[in-house]
Amino acid sequence: MSVLIINTTSTLAPGTYQVGITGRTGTQVHSASFRLTVQSPAPGPQTLSVTVSTSSPEGGTTLPPVGEYAYQADHLLTVTAKPVSGWSLDHWLVNGDPAGNGTQLSFIPQANTTIVAVFVDVAPPNTPVASVSFAASGTSASNVTVDGVQYALPTSFTWPVGSSHQVSAATLVPTGNETELVLAGWQGGANSSSSALSFTVEKDMTLVAKYQAKYLFDFAFTDSTGSPVVLQNATFYGPEGLITVTAANSSAWLRAGAQYTAMGGTVEGTSVPVLTGFGSFVACGPQTVTVPLSIYPISIRVVDVFGQPISGANVTLTTSGQERFTQLTGSNGSATFNGVPMGWFAATYSYLGVSGALSSSAVGAHSETVTMALSYPVFTVAVVFAAIVAISSVARWRRAKASEQAFDGYSNEF
Repeated sequence: MSVLIINTTSTLAPGTYQVGITGRTGTQVHSASFRLTVQSPAPGPQTLSVTVSTSSPEGGTTLPPVGEYAYQADHLLTVTAKPVSGWSLDHWLVNGDPAGNGTQLSFIPQANTTIVAVFVDVAPPNTPVASVSFAASGTSASNVTVDGVQYALPTSFTWPVGSSHQVSAATLVPTGNETELVLAGWQGGANSSSSALSFTVEKDMTLVAKYQAKYLFDFAFTDSTGSPVVLQNATFYGPEGLITVTAANSSAWLRAGAQYTAMGGTVEGTSVPVLTGFGSFVACGPQTVTVPLSIYPISIRVVDVFGQPISGANVTLTTSGQERFTQLTGSNGSATFNGVPMGWFAATYSYLGVSGALSSSAVGAHSETVTMALSYPVFTVAVVFAAIVAISSVARWRRAKASEQAFDGYSNEF
């Protein structure tokens, strides 16, 4: 047994590559091919600086306390305001922009951030209140609409316990021609797969709009020889379930970092799987994926009883999906049909009134030779007869000539 280890360099572009291997030992030779998928290396965690301060040190403090901290990007961070007696939180400032007045401010930092708790010397109301904070993950900039008013994220509110509110977020955030951010739903204090969410304030909580990056993938399809083919549709399986592309639209938006498997397609009315060894691929960026399908060439060669090719024979091939194709054999006696699903076929052939048929339900390419026993019987007899007549005529002429020389003056009879 042999073990093959393939190492790639950092300069190799992510994608799927066809790899061929040939092994030799003595007189034995074995070849194999497979597809190698190269994924982009996962980036290491990014560390960001978050600075927390207050507008009035005498008005209160924060949790975590005032200071500068290092946080990993894409991790939820919560800062809580702690006003002293006689003071209350008026609002937050995030990088100089207002971010609401909830005593808790939660957000997912995407860059170095400065947070300021602005205190005022006004005692808070005696009614029970709770802090509700809104944030977004998977995107560096987004807005939410709270009770009909749009706010930039992050933002927070202090609301009476028992009050009801509504929040909604954009379902799509375009980031380029081939990349987009799609809202996957709400998480945290309340969960929902919808873009709009209604909730009742019961306690301090954080609601996070979760966005998922998607890449635009284009798909191309080939037969077993690598020649392009046009198919009615093809199916892929991924986290979303089954995804179908068609001849009219061979593109699909796929989740970043997710794995997808090509299930097969429909060609000329026949369902065909992918070629063995194609495997799965990972959506690591916008790209074109070429999928090889179990579609094979079929060659039918027509010869006579002497093994000579018959040119101009009519060959009609019918696929398993009942698609029919007709060709005349060329000078080599062959008719070749490319793109036959699964390689399954039935064929008829005819020439000068003589016909025959053959079929195969074996998967793969086929090269069949058929013999037409009566391909040239008329010509064969004619040639033989003409040769006999010619030989007989020459023989009689020679006999006549000899008789003339032996018997001068006599006429020669047959």
